[in-house]
Amino acid sequence: MAHFATEFPVSLEMNQDKFCTFIKEWLIKSKNSKFTKDLFQNNLFFEINKTNKWELGHEELSYTSVKKENFSGITIQYIKHETNITFITELTFTEAQNQKWISCQITNSAKKANISLPDIKKPHIINQIISNSLGGKLGMDIKEEPYYFKNEDIDLAAELINGDLDCRLPIIYISVYKNKKYLLSKNAIAELAKELSGIAHVVVEPNRDFSLELSELTNNLNVFKGYIGIYWANGDGRNIIFTNRDLDNLYEDIKKTIISAVSNRRPLEICNGNFVKNHFNIYQERKSSETNELLELSMQEAKELELINKKLTQENNFLKEEKTKAEEEINRLKENLKSSNKSILYTDSINTIILNCTEKDLYPNEINDMILTILKESIDMNAALERRKHILESILENNPMQGKGRELREKIKSVLKGYTNLDKKIRNQLEDIGFKIEEGTHYKVCFKDDPRYSFVLTKSGSDSKSGGLNAATDFCTKKLGLK
Repeated sequence: MAHFATEFPVSLEMNQDKFCTFIKEWLIKSKNSKFTKDLFQNNLFFEINKTNKWELGHEELSYTSVKKENFSGITIQYIKHETNITFITELTFTEAQNQKWISCQITNSAKKANISLPDIKKPHIINQIISNSLGGKLGMDIKEEPYYFKNEDIDLAAELINGDLDCRLPIIYISVYKNKKYLLSKNAIAELAKELSGIAHVVVEPNRDFSLELSELTNNLNVFKGYIGIYWANGDGRNIIFTNRDLDNLYEDIKKTIISAVSNRRPLEICNGNFVKNHFNIYQERKSSETNELLELSMQEAKELELINKKLTQENNFLKEEKTKAEEEINRLKENLKSSNKSILYTDSINTIILNCTEKDLYPNEINDMILTILKESIDMNAALERRKHILESILENNPMQGKGRELREKIKSVLKGYTNLDKKIRNQLEDIGFKIEEGTHYKVCFKDDPRYSFVLTKSGSDSKSGGLNAATDFCTKKLGLK
């Protein structure tokens, strides 16, 4: 796995809209990306307080944006899947406490152990931002050009060496050795400053007298006599020195040293894509609440974020269960549709037979099962007619009965067995089955609101052992055709 990372402050003129414009231009102009200008104009938008994701062939583009009173940020992730390597670039813009930052995280991972990963180059978008005068200032201005100190800059140089200047990026200090010459050419210094813009500051001292004076102000911590030193931010010291013995690969060694060190350091919390996503989760949870009180970056906020993540997990599991139930209901309705309304569908392995019917099922698969029952009963009558018998047997073999009618018959008989009067329990059971009960001299019991399918119950059963059962049996046999 190869990794590159940097972060740097940007001008207060930078905002989410400008940042997104740079992202779009970067992808459109990239020869490795299929995202086009037309796609962004017609389909793809980066919106505030939103999250979204798009896929285009082997490319993925996603973003999360949040804007609150004390914090705003947007993190954009671009993923490119190639045959053996996956490239992931995450660019984040954040704003808080009157400071604005951009961070870049690039990871290349091989899909096989024997694949060599290419060197990661700083994305061109960083230079685009800085070259448009949108680099910020933290100790020193973020720019593409080296700093050529003048004699009057001696105090500034001393602050850099001593670590007294609040400066996030490391300092590459190039000293003079004689006749105002340096180990790197002027062109090489300019190119180094451009390549490392947003990663490090390149500063150049003007003369030998400047170096001597600086040594007194820094307790001899400054490099001199042409040596090149790297000074880490916040006074973490000088641990890299390049001399005239390193000339063969001096330029590349400096660049690799800086990029490796900056990429491996722990990023600022505010410059992390997950930091933006966590704030977005908080916004989503609280956007409908009565208060707009803003959260402070504290331990309490961390606890709240943990609770929110747990709740989101629970909600996700609930939605999965509801989806499963919905799919089951859809499948059930599809099956019912096959045996209802105006057509009944029968299939064997070769042929399909459609029988039109204006009657509707009184219970699931009623008409289907009734036709199959009639066909089954007619087999014996057609035993001598071989072709008829074969067709009937094939239909019955390939269209199993559902048996809902048998269940309905047994349920009705069970409810009315031993009937003596229509108490509340029996009434509720009949209504649950689908009966509607009208009261007169006797009880008229109607099935599925169809007056054709009704029977009468006396208000007091004359035969408690068989009266209700006989009524149930007669209704099921004569009215519903359930034997």
